[in-house]
Amino acid sequence: MSLDADSGKVSIITATYNRSRVLAYTVRSVLHQSHGKWEHLIIGDACTDDTATVVSAFADSRITFLNLARRCGEQSGPNNEGVARATGDYVAFLNHDDLWFPDHLETCVRALREDEADIVFTLYLSIRPDGQHVLGGVCPTRAYRPHVFVPASTWLMRRATALDVGPWRMSSKCFNVPSQEWLFRAWKQGLRVRLVPHLTVLAVQAGRRPQAYRNQDASEHEVLWQRMTEEHEARVHMLAEASLGLVAALQEAPIWKHWLRPFRILGWRAAEACGVHPASVRNGLLYGGRGGFVRHLHRRRGSE
Repeated sequence: MSLDADSGKVSIITATYNRSRVLAYTVRSVLHQSHGKWEHLIIGDACTDDTATVVSAFADSRITFLNLARRCGEQSGPNNEGVARATGDYVAFLNHDDLWFPDHLETCVRALREDEADIVFTLYLSIRPDGQHVLGGVCPTRAYRPHVFVPASTWLMRRATALDVGPWRMSSKCFNVPSQEWLFRAWKQGLRVRLVPHLTVLAVQAGRRPQAYRNQDASEHEVLWQRMTEEHEARVHMLAEASLGLVAALQEAPIWKHWLRPFRILGWRAAEACGVHPASVRNGLLYGGRGGFVRHLHRRRGSE
């Protein structure tokens, strides 16, 4: 049963840059939401392709496309513009290459209201280029921990919360990626960030696909969309595939990786105790100064 009657409007913010073919599937996943009270603010980072035409073809008054005049080169600028323009009771972010299952918004809104949380996030499947499905966002106690990567496409919060935490920081000012820096900042402020243990998001991350922005290939999204809309119990099957992959990975992992795990956990806890995101330490060591990891991603996916 939908919560539309009394649950309030969700402002969905999507930052995009020249990936119109992929974006079309992302928008379709919004249109299929069981929670119908939303506005979709698609903010172009000075797009030069046919994104405006693709978005307008949906002919839905709830969808707005704004193309920034000057390129930021990352999500932070467009996402901040989207938050500033949001009129909903809630804010959700959706990366332009991710897909939502139809119950994503309804699940998150209900959880936010019933769990007394400030920010909720759901489980997701990271779809790897080799077809492997990896379950992400797993926090056994349901309380967010910084060493767990939680993509923005899984979040939902009240609009007041988004404003209180403040704008997304540019990658040039972060050792971490801006999304994880923002969530870590919210957690450090004492906000209650809670997992909803339900799979609602498929993440097809461009950072794992060399030259994804230049190839403009949407074939993976087409296959996933067909599975989501045509395959009976697709979510159950995908979770089963992820489980089999996890078992295989554990069985095939060299023994030294198992030995190192206690030290990794100690490192995570030490970083958190010092008020530092664990990934910031790793990125700083591997990629140099602030913004190094994001520059690496830009080169890999061809989005310079």
